[in-house]
Amino acid sequence: MMNLKLAWLSMATKDEAYFHALISQFTAHFSLIYKRGDPMEALTHRMEAVKLVNARLGDPDLEASDGTVSAVACIANYEVNT
Repeated sequence: MMNLKLAWLSMATKDEAYFHALISQFTAHFSLIYKRGDPMEALTHRMEAVKLVNARLGDPDLEASDGTVSAVACIANYEVNT
């Protein structure tokens, strides 16, 4: 399991869209669980991730990249669980 954690963390540090999606999910989850934090911060990161994904959809090299797919999955996971 540790290798898997290192793999998604490593990808998050290399892909900007996935990074913003992941930070959005973590901050939103923290805000919901502990009733602390700024939900606007999560929204700001989610909006940035969506903007980056939208820009990639016109680029054949990036539209189905691991980072793009991971960002979309992360955003979808958040939407399903809230």
